[in-house]
Amino acid sequence: MKSLPCCIDGRRADLGEYPDGLYVYQDIRTEGHRPLNLPRHIFYLQDAARELFGTVPDIDERTLEASVSSLLKENDYPSAMPSHITLRHYLSGQTVIAARETSPYRRMTMRTIFPAAAVIDYDIPFSAQPSSLREAARGTAALRAAAAGAGTVLQRTSSGCIAAADDARPFAVVGREIIMPDTLPSVWSEIAVAAVRKAGFAPVTETITDELLARADELFYVDHRGLTAVSRCGGRAYMHIIAERVGENL
Repeated sequence: MKSLPCCIDGRRADLGEYPDGLYVYQDIRTEGHRPLNLPRHIFYLQDAARELFGTVPDIDERTLEASVSSLLKENDYPSAMPSHITLRHYLSGQTVIAARETSPYRRMTMRTIFPAAAVIDYDIPFSAQPSSLREAARGTAALRAAAAGAGTVLQRTSSGCIAAADDARPFAVVGREIIMPDTLPSVWSEIAVAAVRKAGFAPVTETITDELLARADELFYVDHRGLTAVSRCGGRAYMHIIAERVGENL
């Protein structure tokens, strides 16, 4: 299988040439070969690097946007289809743009996939910032969830909080109340909160516990793929009525 294309400090490469070492990252959605919400993604990448590495990468927005656009065009990514790229900044100082898959959805919306979820206990070493540490922890958790027949990982921390669904902030619907944990903000949680408000709801910040999961009516999360509504977790089946309204407002 051919490696997906990437560029390292502006030089064309493929995923087999990734640098070694720690990195921070952002998952970015593109439309028409243009990365969306790029200033906010750069902000969060720099914030993660500051916390984990003690340095702030100097990333020029225009240069980065041009690099993303040329990488996608040169590798025949269709401009009419949104796609996913990952931006990584390494402790070594190198910056990598990796092109990923295209999306079947022409706009941000609710996905037609409704995965089951499994609660997996794990904490992320040092920091919950998006980094290679977090990616490794979640990848291991995903293997355990898949073994349980689930397509989504619900991270339960040692404090008992359901802190993440896959790599995103979870939202639990109880009646007409939409509850989210006070976990690390991101571009995608900003977009999700804005959509919740546009749909006519005021999100409530509260710890999502096992007990809350057991009485929730719906459970959803938002990332670069769109809104994913969970179908069930353990013995609890979830609806997706309010999730659909939120998805219409992404």
